[in-house]
Amino acid sequence: MRFFTPELLKRCRSSGRAEAEPAEAEWDAAIDAYARHLKALRRDMPIAARRALRLPSLHDGELLGYMGERTAPRATMIVRLEGHEGDPGRLVAFRYLTSTPDGKGGIAAEHHDVGAKGDISKHKSRILADEFDSEGDVFAHSVMLSNGLVFRVRFRDVSARLVEPFLVPESLGVGLPDLALA
Repeated sequence: MRFFTPELLKRCRSSGRAEAEPAEAEWDAAIDAYARHLKALRRDMPIAARRALRLPSLHDGELLGYMGERTAPRATMIVRLEGHEGDPGRLVAFRYLTSTPDGKGGIAAEHHDVGAKGDISKHKSRILADEFDSEGDVFAHSVMLSNGLVFRVRFRDVSARLVEPFLVPESLGVGLPDLALA
């Protein structure tokens, strides 16, 4: 993460006002700086990646999982967007053409101390921030979770779409829409 760093998040979560207030101002400045960065980066991104940037924010969404293909340089990330009472939130599927042949080599994860307050065990996969960036001839999508885990996917192309679940285990809490079978 280049703009919304785990270290900055930790300072924002500090119980000391002398540390938290300046960090919150830095976070607000990071929002503006990232918007400028993304505007410039967008010109160089593949068309499908630019379309992915039009989707709703992932902030407060829930990461349901990353999946890689063993025989192809592809990976998928599934996110449930933030919902509200009675609506668990829509699903977004990101499909990456990763920067390595096996689909897994383009994904890295690191854990950081982000000064989590209280018991976040029920919300381990909540997304606090995500960023797109460039790394030479490839791009990267980084996702920071509330428990300090940061995933980074290096990719050549990405597409993202809102998807509708039609058969999901009830344990995910997504809910099943009525199906009309022909």
